[in-house]
Amino acid sequence: MQLNLPSNRLYANQQLIEFEKITALIGENGAGKSSILQSIFVNRLAKSILPDKKVVCFSSGQNEKFSEHFSNYLNQERNANRGLSLDCCYYDKTWSKLLIFLSTISNDRGLVRSFLVRKKYIELSENNTDISSILNFSVQVSRAYVNRVQKALQDEENGEIDTLRSTSYHRTLESFINTIVDHEYDFSSPMESKSIQLDSQKFNNPSYINTAEDYFDPITSFYTQAADNDYFISKPSMTLTFKDNLELSDLSDGEYQILFLYSLIDLFDHPDTIFLLDEIDSHLHYKNIEILWKELHAIKGHAITSTHLIDSITARENTFSTLKIVNRGKICEQDKMKELIQRLSMLTRINSVQFELCNKLDNIVVLDHYNDWKIFTSLAHKKNLDIAKLINLQPVKHPSGYGNITHDFAKSKIDWLENLLSSNSDRKPHRIFLVCDRDEAILTFKSDGVSVAVQQLEKRIRELKSKYSPRTEIYLLSWHRREIKNYLLSYSAMSEYDKIGCVNNDDLPKNSYLKLNDPGDNDHIRALNVKEYMTELIDSEGIGLDQIKLDQYISFIPAEEISIDIENMFKFLESKL
Repeated sequence: MQLNLPSNRLYANQQLIEFEKITALIGENGAGKSSILQSIFVNRLAKSILPDKKVVCFSSGQNEKFSEHFSNYLNQERNANRGLSLDCCYYDKTWSKLLIFLSTISNDRGLVRSFLVRKKYIELSENNTDISSILNFSVQVSRAYVNRVQKALQDEENGEIDTLRSTSYHRTLESFINTIVDHEYDFSSPMESKSIQLDSQKFNNPSYINTAEDYFDPITSFYTQAADNDYFISKPSMTLTFKDNLELSDLSDGEYQILFLYSLIDLFDHPDTIFLLDEIDSHLHYKNIEILWKELHAIKGHAITSTHLIDSITARENTFSTLKIVNRGKICEQDKMKELIQRLSMLTRINSVQFELCNKLDNIVVLDHYNDWKIFTSLAHKKNLDIAKLINLQPVKHPSGYGNITHDFAKSKIDWLENLLSSNSDRKPHRIFLVCDRDEAILTFKSDGVSVAVQQLEKRIRELKSKYSPRTEIYLLSWHRREIKNYLLSYSAMSEYDKIGCVNNDDLPKNSYLKLNDPGDNDHIRALNVKEYMTELIDSEGIGLDQIKLDQYISFIPAEEISIDIENMFKFLESKL
C-alpha cells in the first residue's frame, strides 16, 4: 500500500510511505510517531485523504488531541443528522469496557471471545451465547436533545420528512430506551440518570437500525455515538463483569490491553479499514507482544502502528521492511539498519537485537563502518556503475579487528558471523558479504580481485555454514588498499584542494606518484595511511562523514582516477545478488 502522508506538527512536507499490510513507526519519545498518526487521522476526518477507507484510531493513553478532533467530528455528524454513518473512529482505554463487551456478545468467533473462553472467564450457553458478561452503566437524556426532538416534531407537522426523528440514530436510541430503560419514555422531557445492566438477552432486544451508507456495524456506531462525551451513556459509570463477578478491572494490565486491541480487530477489521495504533504494545508481556503482532499481520485491512519496545521491533512477524524510523516527524529510510541499532544501543539486549534484526535481512554486507558503504557507493556511482543494482544489500557495521600483523585477519568479523548464525532464529540471511580492511595484512586474492584466498579462514566459514546455516552464502572479501578512504586518493581532486603534496612527496617513489587520469593502483599507494588529511576533507565536526563534503570532493575525481578495485567489488557483489 502507498500512502501520501500529510504534513504533521514536526515535519511540514508531505511524504510517501509504502508498506504491505503492517508498518511500525520506530523512534524515541518526541520523535514524532504520534504526530504522523494524528495528521492522518485529522485529515481523514476532514475527508481530504483516504476517501474510500475506514479509519480506526487507538491510543494507549488518553490523547486529548485525538479525543477533541473526534468529538468535534461526531458533533458535525449529529448536527447533519448522520448519526450512524461514521467512517472514522477514535478510542482510548476509556472505551475498553464497552468495546470488549460488544465484541464478546456479538462475535462468537472473535479474538475477544476466544481469549475469554481460553481463560475460563466467561460461561457459554448451548447455542454458544456469552451468558455471563454484564455491562453496567447509567443512561440519561438531556434537555438539549429533548429540544431537538420537539423541534423535529414541529417540522414534521409542517410537512418536513427528513428530521432528527427519522434518522437511524434516533430510531435506534428510541428502541434502546423503550426496550431496556423505560418503555413509557417519549422524549417530551429530560430523562434523569438511570442505571441499567446490559447482558446478551437485553443487548439483542433493541432494533439497531441499519442504513445503506453505514461504514461500520450500526450497533458499534450507535454505542460509540451514545457514549462519546457521555452524550447519553456515561462511560465513567461503566463496569464490565464476567463469570463469578470477575471484573475487567481485576485483570492484569496486559490482559486488559490485549482484550481491548482484540476488540478493535473483532469489531472493525475489514479490507477497507486502516488502523492507526499508537503504542499498542504498552503494558504487554513479551509473549503477548508476539501474539499481538501475529494477529495484526493476519488482519484483512492495514495498520500503521507506533512502538519503542524492543520485543515489538524484533517480533518474528515484523520484517525489516515493516519497520520505519521516525525522526522529528519524518520517516527516514536512509541508513535504517544503522539507525535501528544505534537507537537500541542503550538496551541490555543490544547484541541479540542486532542479530535478530540481521536475521530479518536477505543480503548483508558487513563493513568496518557504515561510512565505508557511503564512500564505496559514491565512488562506484562516479565510475558510472549502476549502484541501484545493490539496493537489496544492507550495510552492517562490525570491525575487522585487524590493526597490525600481530592480529588475526578477519577474526572479529568471523566471530560475529558465528554469533549471528548460531543465534536463536529460524530465519537466516541468504547472503553475507564480509568486507575487511586490509590494513597491513599480506593477502592472496582470487581472480575476481576481491575474494580472499586464506585456506584456514575458508575452512572455518565452511564449518560454520554446515553447522548453523547451510543455505546461507558467505563471502570473505577485502580491499586491496588499507581501507576505503584510501580509494579517495586522486590527483585531480587533491590538486583542487591543494593537498596533492600530502601524497606526492619524498616518502613515495616518483614512479608511484598520483598522476592525471591514473588511478594509482600500485603497492605504494595501496599502503598509504590517509586518515589524517582525508578526514579533514570529507568530515565535519560533530557529524563525522559529511555527505555534502564527500559528494563535492568526489565531483572533482575523474572516473579514470578511480581504482579498478571499486569496479571489481561492485561487479562481485552484483553477480551474487
